[in-house]
Amino acid sequence: MANRNDTAKPYDGLEVMEYCWGRIFTGTEADLVASGLVQSEWLPGKPTSNKYSATIVFEDGKGRLLAGNQDLKFEHISIRRRGKDRYVIQKAFSPAEAENKMIANNLKKIRENEAKELAKLSANSDEYRTSILECAEWFLEAIRHAATSGKESGYSLAPDFLAAFDIAAGQILGAIQSGTINFDSAKRSAAIAKINQQATEERREADPEFAAFLGATLMSAKAAIATSNK
Repeated sequence: MANRNDTAKPYDGLEVMEYCWGRIFTGTEADLVASGLVQSEWLPGKPTSNKYSATIVFEDGKGRLLAGNQDLKFEHISIRRRGKDRYVIQKAFSPAEAENKMIANNLKKIRENEAKELAKLSANSDEYRTSILECAEWFLEAIRHAATSGKESGYSLAPDFLAAFDIAAGQILGAIQSGTINFDSAKRSAAIAKINQQATEERREADPEFAAFLGATLMSAKAAIATSNK
C-alpha cells in the first residue's frame, strides 16, 4: 500500500515540482507505483477509478477513491491522466510536513543572516584597511559632489576650496593606507559571540526541538556543576 507520509522515498523516474503548498509528481504508472505514491487501481482509466481524473482521500491510513463532490475532510491527492501511460499527481504537504518546511525555511534564513553578520567583520588587517578606504572615498566624493552641485541655488564653493579639498582628501586617504592598524582579539571574540548568541536565540524561537535540546543541555550542565561543587 502507498505510504502517504513517507517523504524520504526515492522519486526515481518522476518529474517533481515543489511549491509552497506541496508537490506535483509526473510519471508513468510503473514509476509512480514504485515510488509509493499511489496504488495502480487508483489511476484514472483503470476499471476501479474514474476515466480522466481521480481524487484519493486517506482515512485511518487507507486510501480510497472520492465519490462525487464529497467534502474533502481528509488528507488527499489529486491524479490526472496525461496521455496513454503518464499521470500528474498533486499532493499537498501534511500539517506536520508543512510545519517542518516552515521551520526549515526559518532556520535557513537564520543561518544566512548569521553568516552575513559574521562576514561584516573584517577577516584580516588588509580587508579592514580596504573597507575603511572605500568608506572614506565614498564620503569624500559625497562632499566634493555637494560642493560643486549647487547650481539650482546659485551657490557653489570656489575653485580654491576644491584645490585645498583635493589635497586634504589625498592626505586622509594616504594616512589610511599607511597607518598602523591595531587589533583587539577580545573585542572581536565578543562581537562573534554576540552574533552567535543572537542566532541561537532565534533558533530557539524557530525550532521547538532545538529549544528542548538546548534546555536539556543547560539542565545537564547545571546538574554537573552542582555535583562538582559538593
